[in-house]
Amino acid sequence: MYVALKLGLTRLTCVYNVHLVKKNKEKFIMKESSKKENLDQLDKKIEEFKSKKEENRPKRLKVQNDGWRMVIELVTGMVLGVSLGMALDYIVGSEPIFLIVFSLLGFMAGVKTMIATAKKMNETNN
Repeated sequence: MYVALKLGLTRLTCVYNVHLVKKNKEKFIMKESSKKENLDQLDKKIEEFKSKKEENRPKRLKVQNDGWRMVIELVTGMVLGVSLGMALDYIVGSEPIFLIVFSLLGFMAGVKTMIATAKKMNETNN
């Protein structure tokens, strides 16, 4: 009995929904001109959003990222120089002569890379 009652209510709901759709059919059908207008409005909203997003982007974060990039390049050059110097000193069994030489070379390579990056950043910003 419960199943029959539930099926009857479900059928009644479906019939009522079909009736509503037939009654309000004109509201559900979009015309071609309204579709084009809606798409044009959506395109305008998207372009406005993109332009606002680019305008409101904080430039401070870009400067911080560029600064950290340059610091990492310098430190990487120095770490590589110190590592190679220590390795050569260990292999050869000498005093820390290679450590000193390669530390200076790594520092110079890091500074050179940093200057090249700064020039590239300056070109892209201007």
